[in-house]
Amino acid sequence: MNTVYSINELLKKIDDYSNNPSRREEWADVLVEIIREMVSDNRLEEICKAEKEGRLRVLSCKEGDYYIHSVIAEIKRLEDVKKNIEHLLQYEAAEAALKERDKG
Repeated sequence: MNTVYSINELLKKIDDYSNNPSRREEWADVLVEIIREMVSDNRLEEICKAEKEGRLRVLSCKEGDYYIHSVIAEIKRLEDVKKNIEHLLQYEAAEAALKERDKG
C-alpha cells in the first residue's frame, strides 16, 4: 500500500536525508513525480513566470466558491446601476426645476 505524503512532509523527508545523497535524491524524485502528476512542466513554468512578473494571485476561495463570488459581484454591479439611476433621476429633477424656475 502506497503512503500519501503532503508536499511539506516530502520536503521534510528530503531535508532529513541531507547526509545521505542517494536517499535524498530518491525522495526528491518522489516529490517531482507528484508535482508532475498535478501539473505539466509547461504549466508549472507558466505559473512561475506569471508569479515573477507579478501576474499571479492566489484567491482566498476553494472549489465551489465561484458561485458565491459571482453573486457578490452581481450585487455590486446592481448597486452601481442603482447609483447611476439615482444620479440620473436627480439630474433630471434638477434640470426640470431649472426649467420651471426659468419659466417664472
